[in-house]
Amino acid sequence: MKKIFFYSLLLLLIIGCSEPKSSKIVRIAGNLKNLPDGTINVITDVTKIIDSTKTKNGKFEFSLPVAENNMPLLVEFQHIDSVGNKRFFIYDSKQKYRNGKVSLSYFYLEEGVGLNGEIEEIKTTSIKLPNKVKFVTAPIKFGKQTKVMFEDSLGFSSITKIDDLKRLIKLHPYSYYYLDGLRKQVSRFSNSQMITLLNQFDGDVKKSSTWLTLSEYVENRNTKKLDFNTVMETRNGSEANVLTENASLNMVILWASWCAPCRKEIPQLKKISSQFSNNPRFSMVSISLDENKQHWLKALDKEQMPWKQLLITKETRIYAKELFEFDGSIPTTLFVDKEGKIVKKFVGYDESSLREFEKLINNHFKTQKNDL
Repeated sequence: MKKIFFYSLLLLLIIGCSEPKSSKIVRIAGNLKNLPDGTINVITDVTKIIDSTKTKNGKFEFSLPVAENNMPLLVEFQHIDSVGNKRFFIYDSKQKYRNGKVSLSYFYLEEGVGLNGEIEEIKTTSIKLPNKVKFVTAPIKFGKQTKVMFEDSLGFSSITKIDDLKRLIKLHPYSYYYLDGLRKQVSRFSNSQMITLLNQFDGDVKKSSTWLTLSEYVENRNTKKLDFNTVMETRNGSEANVLTENASLNMVILWASWCAPCRKEIPQLKKISSQFSNNPRFSMVSISLDENKQHWLKALDKEQMPWKQLLITKETRIYAKELFEFDGSIPTTLFVDKEGKIVKKFVGYDESSLREFEKLINNHFKTQKNDL
C-alpha cells in the first residue's frame, strides 16, 4: 500500500467542502478491541479538529452535527494514545493512481459510519514516518456518499464523455462526490453540457453551495477575464490588484505551497526579482492556489519572496481557466502586457526556465526602447 497518507492529504487539499449551515446529529461509534486507550479526533485536515472523545477498551462514540442542505464534510480519524503515539486511519478503495491501488484516509460525515474489529498497523517502505506516527487500518462501515467515492474505479474526475458522466450521475444522483468531480473539470465542458450534467442531480444536491456555485459559473464565465480590476487576497486579508497598471510587463506566477516544482522554482524567481525589481515598468506577482491559508502563510515565511504575494479568492478560484488560461498544471507563469493581454505562458518548471524568463523580459524592454 503506497502513496497512502500524502496522496490522501493532497486530494483533501484539492476537494472543496463547506461548513454546514444547518445541522442534524449523526452518531459514529467504534469498537476496536486492540486500540489503546487515548483520544480519538475527527479532523478535516491535520490542523483542524472537529470533535474529540476518549477511547476506553477500544470503544468510542461521537454525536456530530453535519450539513443538511450543503456539502457534507470530508473527515478523517486520528488517534493519540497515552504515550503520544499518533495513528492515522486509512482504508482500501477501488480508486487507482498510476495503475496502483489508492488507500484513502477520509470519508464523508454522514449516517452509517462505524468501526468494529481490530486495527492493523501498516508498515511503509516508500516513506519514512516521523517518530510516533503510525498508519493503521480497521474494518469500517461507510455511508452511501463515501461508498460512491470508494468504489470509483473509473476515475469520475477524469471522464470526458458526457454520456458516461450522465449515466453515472443517474445511478447516484445524490452523490456529492460526483458533484465535486464536476467542479474539478468544469472548464472542459460547454455551458449546455454543464447544464445537462447539473440537472441530473437530485433536489438536495441542487441546494448545496457547490451546485449553486457551478450554476453561477456557467452563467458568468464568458464575462470573466484577467484585467486591471482583477483582485486577490493579501496575507492580511485585504484585496490587491493582480496587475500593476503602470507596468508595461506583468509577470504572474501561479503556484501552491504543496507543489514541489513550484518551491524548486523559487530561487530562479528570486534572481528575476533581483535583476528587474528596480525597473518601474516591470511588475511581478505570485498567486497561490492553496485552499488552506495557513499553509500558504507558512510557506511565505519560509521562502521570503520579496515581490507581491497574493492568494486566490474562493470567488475567483473556479474562474482560473478564464482568468489565467489555467489548465490545472503548476507552476504556471504568465507574462501580461500593458493592455492586459497574455503574451506568453510557461507551464511547469525546469532548469532552463530562468534563461527563458530573462530572455523574454530583456527582449520586451529592448523592443520597447527601440519603439521610443
